[in-house]
Amino acid sequence: MAAVPATEFPPLWRNRDYILLWLGQTISVVGTQVSQLAFPLLVLALTQSPAQAGFVAAARSVPWLVFALPAGALVDRWDRKRTMLLCSAGSALALGSIVAAYALGALTITQIVAVSFIEGTLSLVFGLAETSALPQVVSRAQLPTAVAQQQAQYAVGSLVLPATFHSWLIAAPTPSPPARYPSFTPASVAKSRSRAAHCARKSGRA
Repeated sequence: MAAVPATEFPPLWRNRDYILLWLGQTISVVGTQVSQLAFPLLVLALTQSPAQAGFVAAARSVPWLVFALPAGALVDRWDRKRTMLLCSAGSALALGSIVAAYALGALTITQIVAVSFIEGTLSLVFGLAETSALPQVVSRAQLPTAVAQQQAQYAVGSLVLPATFHSWLIAAPTPSPPARYPSFTPASVAKSRSRAAHCARKSGRA
């Protein structure tokens, strides 16, 4: 993405490159929030194990601790647009493998952990590439407004999407899962949580 002279930058919402970047970020935020919520709930419903659900949730955070610095250095050398496209495609394939394996009755905890780790890594690289690309598609005078809109988008995604997903999960009809899996319902998740809380209380009294 070549830098454009400041005089050639249109207003933000008439800037095609900025709008495409903003839409890409929106899709990334939605996918990130949904996977953060869905993976632990899926594992909890399949295994009835809060410990394994927590392990899957933690697997997504590991790339931020391990790869943040080297990924930042590499992203500075790569084409930002191509990097974001590859990260988005990789995330879609990884998440699609979960759906396909579940439908075929072949889903394992190992696969969920691996996909959670991969999706976290790709989300990290996408975010770094997006942050690096932003100054190249807006002028210096527009940059504070663009950054503010970017942060507002993250904030709204973090607050609104979890609540919306939770409401949908409670209200949605339950599909019939493959025979080897237990039903993935809000009731089964609530039962798992209740069982975990009961075990915790018993351990505390022991």
